[in-house]
Amino acid sequence: MRRLLLLAALTVVACAGAVAQISAAARTTDADHVEPFVMERNLPADGAVVLEMNVGDVTIKPNPTANRIRLEIRADHQGAQASLADAVKRFDVAGGRAALELRFPKDHEHCVSCYSGSTVTLYVPAQSLLKVKLGVGDLTVQGVRGDKDLHVGIGDLHIGFDESNEYAHIETSTHIGDIEDALQTREASGFLGKSEDFSRQGHFHLRASVGIGDLKLFAEGNS
Repeated sequence: MRRLLLLAALTVVACAGAVAQISAAARTTDADHVEPFVMERNLPADGAVVLEMNVGDVTIKPNPTANRIRLEIRADHQGAQASLADAVKRFDVAGGRAALELRFPKDHEHCVSCYSGSTVTLYVPAQSLLKVKLGVGDLTVQGVRGDKDLHVGIGDLHIGFDESNEYAHIETSTHIGDIEDALQTREASGFLGKSEDFSRQGHFHLRASVGIGDLKLFAEGNS
């Protein structure tokens, strides 16, 4: 009898997992066919970009159009498209500084890591200074050359670099999580969390931290 109950329980778990995978695949397919919500502004090539966002996944890339910053928000399904504009609480550019604030609703009020499947892509001038604070979600920065101050509360942070001498000073840390750094030959120090602080012959400064999650510095093209 116990074997039958165990078999039934395993079958339910397997079916639930399959349904979840099918549901996720359906959401991804739907998202591919949903037009993104777009906002654009002029921004000097060496300007600063400050982004604060509560939940969601963010990718920051260089803008092919010089002196422009472009925000794209893509919903995971057509029904959520109408509310995307409401998520943009601020998108101002003044004195060579762009300030953005995005607020997305959580899927569950009492679940800090539950949020809608909307994704954000931010295109900035390639030489921008970046300052980003993300509460929950994954943040990827690639192809942007300049000083960076990046923080993720819960989630993963991936930062690409083009040349080994790109940064003059690197300061990274995780409270609970690992650091994988292609610029370092030794492992980051720490038990639950990791940290590293070192200087190099470079041009820019990088400060990056994660509360709970992993942090990775990777050579672009080898991610």
